[in-house]
Amino acid sequence: MLHGYVPTSFGIGVTISLLKAKTGNVNDVDNYLVITLSPVISKLFEMVLLAISDDALKTDSLQFGFKEKIGSVDAIFTLKSTVEYFINRGSSDCVASLDIPMAFNRVDHYKLYKSLLEAGVHVIIVDILCNWYSKLRYAVRWNGELSAQFTVCSSVRQGSCLSPAIFNVFMNIFIEQLKYLEVGCCVSSLFLGCILYADDILLLSPSITGLQNMLDKCSELAKLLSLEFNVEKSHCIAFGNMSNVTITPMSLGGNSIEWCGAVKYIGVYLQSGRSLKFDIAPTKRAFYATCNSIFMHGSAISEIALLSLQETYSLCTYVCHSCIESCYKAN
Repeated sequence: MLHGYVPTSFGIGVTISLLKAKTGNVNDVDNYLVITLSPVISKLFEMVLLAISDDALKTDSLQFGFKEKIGSVDAIFTLKSTVEYFINRGSSDCVASLDIPMAFNRVDHYKLYKSLLEAGVHVIIVDILCNWYSKLRYAVRWNGELSAQFTVCSSVRQGSCLSPAIFNVFMNIFIEQLKYLEVGCCVSSLFLGCILYADDILLLSPSITGLQNMLDKCSELAKLLSLEFNVEKSHCIAFGNMSNVTITPMSLGGNSIEWCGAVKYIGVYLQSGRSLKFDIAPTKRAFYATCNSIFMHGSAISEIALLSLQETYSLCTYVCHSCIESCYKAN
Protein backbone atom coordinates (compact mmCIF):
# COMPACT_ATOMS: atom_id res chain seq x y z
CA MET A 1 0.00 0.00 0.00
CA LEU A 2 2.78 2.44 0.89
CA HIS A 3 4.38 1.89 -2.50
CA GLY A 4 1.08 2.02 -4.44
CA TYR A 5 1.76 -1.37 -5.98
CA VAL A 6 -0.14 -4.62 -6.54
CA PRO A 7 1.12 -7.89 -8.07
CA THR A 8 0.65 -8.25 -11.82
CA SER A 9 -1.54 -11.30 -11.25
CA PHE A 10 -4.12 -9.07 -9.49
CA GLY A 11 -4.95 -7.57 -12.88
CA ILE A 12 -5.48 -10.87 -14.71
CA GLY A 13 -9.09 -11.93 -15.32
CA VAL A 14 -10.99 -14.58 -17.24
CA THR A 15 -14.12 -13.33 -18.99
CA ILE A 16 -17.03 -15.69 -19.58
CA SER A 17 -20.37 -15.09 -21.31
CA LEU A 18 -23.70 -16.20 -19.85
CA LEU A 19 -26.88 -16.44 -21.91
CA LYS A 20 -29.53 -14.03 -20.59
CA ALA A 21 -32.63 -15.58 -22.18
CA LYS A 22 -32.39 -19.20 -23.30
CA THR A 23 -35.51 -18.69 -25.41
CA GLY A 24 -33.88 -15.72 -27.18
CA ASN A 25 -31.50 -15.58 -30.11
CA VAL A 26 -28.23 -17.30 -29.15
CA ASN A 27 -26.49 -15.47 -32.01
CA ASP A 28 -27.42 -12.04 -30.61
CA VAL A 29 -24.51 -10.42 -28.75
CA ASP A 30 -26.95 -8.39 -26.61
CA ASN A 31 -28.44 -11.64 -25.30
CA TYR A 32 -25.29 -12.39 -23.32
CA LEU A 33 -24.16 -11.21 -19.89
CA VAL A 34 -20.39 -10.94 -19.54
CA ILE A 35 -18.71 -11.54 -16.18
CA THR A 36 -15.02 -11.63 -15.29
CA LEU A 37 -13.45 -14.01 -12.78
CA SER A 38 -10.64 -12.53 -10.67
CA PRO A 39 -8.15 -14.00 -8.16
CA VAL A 40 -9.75 -14.53 -4.76
CA ILE A 41 -6.77 -13.02 -2.91
CA SER A 42 -7.26 -9.75 -4.84
CA LYS A 43 -10.84 -9.54 -3.54
CA LEU A 44 -9.58 -9.89 0.01
CA PHE A 45 -7.17 -6.99 -0.55
CA GLU A 46 -10.06 -4.94 -2.01
CA MET A 47 -12.11 -5.53 1.13
CA VAL A 48 -9.26 -4.01 3.13
CA LEU A 49 -9.18 -0.96 0.83
CA LEU A 50 -12.97 -0.69 1.11
CA ALA A 51 -12.84 -0.69 4.89
CA ILE A 52 -10.11 1.96 4.95
CA SER A 53 -11.95 4.24 2.49
CA ASP A 54 -15.49 3.60 3.72
CA ASP A 55 -16.16 7.14 4.98
CA ALA A 56 -14.89 8.81 1.78
CA LEU A 57 -16.93 6.47 -0.43
CA LYS A 58 -20.29 7.51 0.99
CA THR A 59 -22.63 8.94 -1.64
CA ASP A 60 -25.89 10.87 -1.68
CA SER A 61 -28.92 9.25 -0.06
CA LEU A 62 -30.66 9.36 -3.46
CA GLN A 63 -28.23 6.72 -4.77
CA PHE A 64 -29.84 3.38 -3.87
CA GLY A 65 -27.62 0.90 -5.72
CA PHE A 66 -24.90 -1.23 -4.10
CA LYS A 67 -25.65 -0.10 -0.56
CA GLU A 68 -26.11 -2.18 2.56
CA LYS A 69 -29.74 -2.51 3.73
CA ILE A 70 -30.93 -0.29 0.85
CA GLY A 71 -32.25 -1.50 -2.48
CA SER A 72 -34.74 -1.25 -5.30
CA VAL A 73 -37.79 -1.22 -3.00
CA ASP A 74 -36.44 1.93 -1.28
CA ALA A 75 -35.86 3.61 -4.65
CA ILE A 76 -39.41 2.85 -5.80
CA PHE A 77 -40.83 3.94 -2.46
CA THR A 78 -39.05 7.30 -2.81
CA LEU A 79 -40.38 7.67 -6.35
CA LYS A 80 -43.98 6.89 -5.39
CA SER A 81 -43.90 9.08 -2.27
CA THR A 82 -42.57 12.05 -4.28
CA VAL A 83 -45.08 11.65 -7.11
CA GLU A 84 -48.01 11.33 -4.68
CA TYR A 85 -46.86 14.39 -2.73
CA PHE A 86 -47.16 16.59 -5.82
CA ILE A 87 -50.34 14.98 -7.16
CA ASN A 88 -52.14 15.37 -3.82
CA ARG A 89 -51.38 19.09 -3.95
CA GLY A 90 -52.89 19.55 -7.40
CA SER A 91 -49.60 19.52 -9.27
CA SER A 92 -48.15 17.15 -11.87
CA ASP A 93 -44.95 15.17 -11.98
CA CYS A 94 -42.89 14.71 -15.14
CA VAL A 95 -40.43 11.83 -14.97
CA ALA A 96 -37.62 10.82 -17.32
CA SER A 97 -36.05 7.36 -17.19
CA LEU A 98 -32.53 7.42 -18.69
CA ASP A 99 -30.50 4.44 -19.82
CA ILE A 100 -26.71 4.34 -20.10
CA PRO A 101 -25.68 1.22 -22.03
CA MET A 102 -22.75 -0.71 -20.56
CA ALA A 103 -22.06 2.10 -18.09
CA PHE A 104 -19.64 -0.02 -16.01
CA ASN A 105 -17.56 -0.80 -19.10
CA ARG A 106 -17.41 2.84 -20.23
CA VAL A 107 -15.89 4.30 -17.07
CA ASP A 108 -12.86 6.41 -17.99
CA HIS A 109 -10.04 5.53 -15.58
CA TYR A 110 -8.56 9.04 -15.38
CA LYS A 111 -11.98 10.57 -14.64
CA LEU A 112 -12.64 7.85 -12.08
CA TYR A 113 -9.42 8.70 -10.21
CA LYS A 114 -10.32 12.39 -10.31
CA SER A 115 -13.79 11.77 -8.87
CA LEU A 116 -12.33 9.64 -6.07
CA LEU A 117 -9.81 12.32 -5.10
CA GLU A 118 -12.55 14.96 -5.11
CA ALA A 119 -14.66 12.72 -2.86
CA GLY A 120 -11.83 12.61 -0.31
CA VAL A 121 -10.40 9.14 -0.96
CA HIS A 122 -6.80 9.08 0.28
CA VAL A 123 -4.20 9.58 -2.43
CA ILE A 124 -2.47 6.31 -1.44
CA ILE A 125 -5.65 4.36 -2.26
CA VAL A 126 -6.05 6.16 -5.58
CA ASP A 127 -2.38 5.49 -6.34
CA ILE A 128 -2.96 1.78 -5.75
CA LEU A 129 -5.93 1.82 -8.12
CA CYS A 130 -3.86 3.60 -10.78
CA ASN A 131 -1.24 0.87 -10.58
CA TRP A 132 -3.86 -1.88 -10.45
CA TYR A 133 -5.92 -0.64 -13.41
CA SER A 134 -2.76 -0.24 -15.50
CA LYS A 135 -2.28 -4.01 -15.17
CA LEU A 136 -5.78 -5.10 -16.24
CA ARG A 137 -5.48 -7.87 -18.81
CA TYR A 138 -8.37 -10.21 -19.58
CA ALA A 139 -8.80 -13.37 -21.63
CA VAL A 140 -12.10 -14.72 -22.93
CA ARG A 141 -13.12 -18.31 -22.27
CA TRP A 142 -15.48 -19.81 -24.87
CA ASN A 143 -16.32 -23.49 -25.37
CA GLY A 144 -13.44 -24.52 -23.15
CA GLU A 145 -10.88 -22.48 -25.09
CA LEU A 146 -9.02 -19.41 -23.79
CA SER A 147 -8.26 -16.42 -26.00
CA ALA A 148 -5.10 -14.35 -25.98
CA GLN A 149 -4.98 -11.70 -23.25
CA PHE A 150 -5.93 -8.12 -24.10
CA THR A 151 -5.47 -4.84 -22.23
CA VAL A 152 -8.52 -3.19 -20.62
CA CYS A 153 -8.41 0.59 -21.06
CA SER A 154 -11.75 1.51 -19.49
CA SER A 155 -14.39 0.13 -17.08
CA VAL A 156 -14.34 -0.73 -13.40
CA ARG A 157 -13.16 -4.25 -12.55
CA GLN A 158 -15.90 -6.84 -12.86
CA GLY A 159 -16.48 -9.14 -9.92
CA SER A 160 -14.69 -6.65 -7.71
CA CYS A 161 -15.69 -5.92 -4.10
CA LEU A 162 -14.54 -2.31 -4.51
CA SER A 163 -16.00 -1.52 -7.93
CA PRO A 164 -19.66 -0.93 -6.86
CA ALA A 165 -18.60 1.66 -4.26
CA ILE A 166 -16.25 3.59 -6.54
CA PHE A 167 -18.80 3.44 -9.39
CA ASN A 168 -21.35 5.08 -7.07
CA VAL A 169 -18.86 7.87 -6.39
CA PHE A 170 -18.29 8.24 -10.13
CA MET A 171 -22.04 8.60 -10.79
CA ASN A 172 -22.77 10.81 -7.77
CA ILE A 173 -21.99 13.95 -9.80
CA PHE A 174 -25.40 13.66 -11.48
CA ILE A 175 -27.23 14.18 -8.18
CA GLU A 176 -24.85 16.90 -7.01
CA GLN A 177 -25.08 18.97 -10.20
CA LEU A 178 -28.85 18.56 -10.65
CA LYS A 179 -29.44 19.97 -7.17
CA TYR A 180 -27.92 23.29 -8.23
CA LEU A 181 -30.47 23.73 -11.04
CA GLU A 182 -33.31 24.11 -8.50
CA VAL A 183 -35.89 22.85 -11.01
CA GLY A 184 -36.37 19.26 -9.83
CA CYS A 185 -38.93 18.01 -7.31
CA CYS A 186 -38.38 19.23 -3.77
CA VAL A 187 -40.32 18.51 -0.59
CA SER A 188 -39.71 21.51 1.67
CA SER A 189 -35.94 21.91 1.31
CA LEU A 190 -35.28 18.24 0.50
CA PHE A 191 -34.22 17.63 -3.11
CA LEU A 192 -35.87 14.55 -4.65
CA GLY A 193 -35.44 15.39 -8.32
CA CYS A 194 -32.96 12.63 -9.17
CA ILE A 195 -33.10 8.98 -8.11
CA LEU A 196 -30.16 6.73 -8.97
CA TYR A 197 -29.98 2.97 -8.79
CA ALA A 198 -26.40 2.30 -9.93
CA ASP A 199 -26.55 3.53 -13.56
CA ASP A 200 -30.37 3.74 -13.80
CA ILE A 201 -31.33 7.42 -13.62
CA LEU A 202 -34.77 8.87 -12.88
CA LEU A 203 -35.39 12.61 -13.17
CA LEU A 204 -38.44 14.15 -11.50
CA SER A 205 -39.73 17.66 -12.12
CA PRO A 206 -43.14 19.32 -11.59
CA SER A 207 -42.78 21.11 -14.96
CA ILE A 208 -41.83 20.20 -18.52
CA THR A 209 -39.41 23.12 -18.74
CA GLY A 210 -37.69 22.01 -15.56
CA LEU A 211 -37.40 18.46 -16.84
CA GLN A 212 -35.82 19.68 -20.08
CA ASN A 213 -33.26 21.70 -18.10
CA MET A 214 -32.39 18.57 -16.15
CA LEU A 215 -32.05 16.54 -19.36
CA ASP A 216 -29.69 19.17 -20.77
CA LYS A 217 -27.55 19.02 -17.64
CA CYS A 218 -27.46 15.19 -17.78
CA SER A 219 -26.36 15.34 -21.41
CA GLU A 220 -23.59 17.77 -20.45
CA LEU A 221 -22.44 15.55 -17.56
CA ALA A 222 -22.50 12.41 -19.69
CA LYS A 223 -20.21 14.08 -22.21
CA LEU A 224 -17.92 15.18 -19.36
CA LEU A 225 -17.71 11.59 -18.07
CA SER A 226 -17.39 10.04 -21.56
CA LEU A 227 -20.72 8.26 -21.13
CA GLU A 228 -23.51 7.99 -23.67
CA PHE A 229 -27.29 7.71 -23.24
CA ASN A 230 -29.35 5.19 -25.18
CA VAL A 231 -32.23 7.33 -26.45
CA GLU A 232 -34.14 4.26 -27.65
CA LYS A 233 -34.36 2.96 -24.07
CA SER A 234 -34.83 6.38 -22.44
CA HIS A 235 -38.43 7.52 -21.97
CA CYS A 236 -40.58 10.16 -20.30
CA ILE A 237 -43.80 9.56 -18.39
CA ALA A 238 -46.25 12.01 -16.79
CA PHE A 239 -48.40 11.70 -13.67
CA GLY A 240 -51.25 13.87 -12.46
CA ASN A 241 -52.95 16.51 -14.63
CA MET A 242 -50.25 16.29 -17.31
CA SER A 243 -50.97 12.60 -17.93
CA ASN A 244 -53.89 13.42 -20.27
CA VAL A 245 -52.04 16.12 -22.22
CA THR A 246 -50.22 15.50 -25.50
CA ILE A 247 -46.63 16.65 -24.95
CA THR A 248 -43.98 17.09 -27.61
CA PRO A 249 -40.93 14.80 -27.28
CA MET A 250 -38.12 15.94 -25.00
CA SER A 251 -34.53 16.43 -26.15
CA LEU A 252 -31.53 14.52 -24.82
CA GLY A 253 -28.19 15.36 -26.38
CA GLY A 254 -29.83 16.50 -29.61
CA ASN A 255 -32.00 13.37 -29.86
CA SER A 256 -35.71 13.04 -29.10
CA ILE A 257 -37.09 10.87 -26.31
CA GLU A 258 -40.78 10.03 -26.38
CA TRP A 259 -43.50 10.22 -23.76
CA CYS A 260 -44.90 6.79 -22.90
CA GLY A 261 -47.89 5.38 -21.07
CA ALA A 262 -45.72 2.83 -19.24
CA VAL A 263 -42.03 2.69 -18.33
CA LYS A 264 -40.00 -0.20 -16.88
CA TYR A 265 -37.78 0.81 -13.98
CA ILE A 266 -35.58 -1.72 -12.11
CA GLY A 267 -37.99 -4.57 -12.82
CA VAL A 268 -41.24 -2.70 -12.11
CA TYR A 269 -43.58 -1.27 -14.74
CA LEU A 270 -44.81 2.26 -13.97
CA GLN A 271 -48.13 3.33 -15.53
CA SER A 272 -49.00 6.93 -16.36
CA GLY A 273 -52.23 8.39 -15.01
CA ARG A 274 -53.76 10.61 -12.37
CA SER A 275 -51.78 8.57 -9.88
CA LEU A 276 -48.75 6.29 -10.06
CA LYS A 277 -49.72 2.66 -10.61
CA PHE A 278 -47.72 -0.52 -11.04
CA ASP A 279 -48.30 -3.21 -13.64
CA ILE A 280 -47.14 -6.56 -12.25
CA ALA A 281 -48.60 -8.68 -15.09
CA PRO A 282 -45.18 -9.07 -16.81
CA THR A 283 -43.71 -10.20 -13.48
CA LYS A 284 -46.47 -12.78 -13.10
CA ARG A 285 -45.83 -14.15 -16.57
CA ALA A 286 -42.10 -14.43 -15.89
CA PHE A 287 -42.87 -16.16 -12.58
CA TYR A 288 -45.11 -18.78 -14.19
CA ALA A 289 -42.61 -19.37 -17.01
CA THR A 290 -39.76 -19.91 -14.54
CA CYS A 291 -41.86 -22.26 -12.39
CA ASN A 292 -42.88 -24.37 -15.37
CA SER A 293 -39.30 -24.54 -16.65
CA ILE A 294 -37.99 -25.77 -13.27
CA PHE A 295 -40.73 -28.40 -12.98
CA MET A 296 -40.16 -29.58 -16.57
CA HIS A 297 -36.39 -29.97 -16.26
CA GLY A 298 -36.36 -31.08 -12.61
CA SER A 299 -38.66 -34.08 -12.74
CA ALA A 300 -35.83 -36.44 -11.72
CA ILE A 301 -34.68 -34.53 -8.62
CA SER A 302 -36.08 -34.52 -5.09
CA GLU A 303 -38.88 -32.26 -3.87
CA ILE A 304 -36.45 -30.49 -1.51
CA ALA A 305 -34.17 -29.61 -4.43
CA LEU A 306 -37.17 -28.43 -6.49
CA LEU A 307 -38.35 -26.25 -3.63
CA SER A 308 -34.89 -24.72 -3.28
CA LEU A 309 -34.77 -23.93 -7.00
CA GLN A 310 -38.23 -22.33 -6.89
CA GLU A 311 -37.27 -20.18 -3.90
CA THR A 312 -34.05 -19.08 -5.59
CA TYR A 313 -35.21 -18.40 -9.15
CA SER A 314 -38.99 -17.89 -9.01
CA LEU A 315 -40.46 -16.94 -5.69
CA CYS A 316 -37.91 -14.33 -4.55
CA THR A 317 -38.26 -12.08 -7.61
CA TYR A 318 -42.03 -12.45 -7.81
CA VAL A 319 -42.62 -11.63 -4.14
CA CYS A 320 -40.24 -8.64 -4.26
CA HIS A 321 -41.95 -7.02 -7.25
CA SER A 322 -45.57 -7.95 -6.56
CA CYS A 323 -45.44 -6.96 -2.89
CA ILE A 324 -44.37 -3.42 -3.76
CA GLU A 325 -47.81 -2.44 -5.02
CA SER A 326 -49.73 -4.20 -2.25
CA CYS A 327 -47.58 -2.55 0.44
CA TYR A 328 -48.12 0.91 -1.04
CA LYS A 329 -51.87 0.32 -1.34
CA ALA A 330 -51.94 -0.60 2.33
CA ASN A 331 -50.09 2.59 3.23
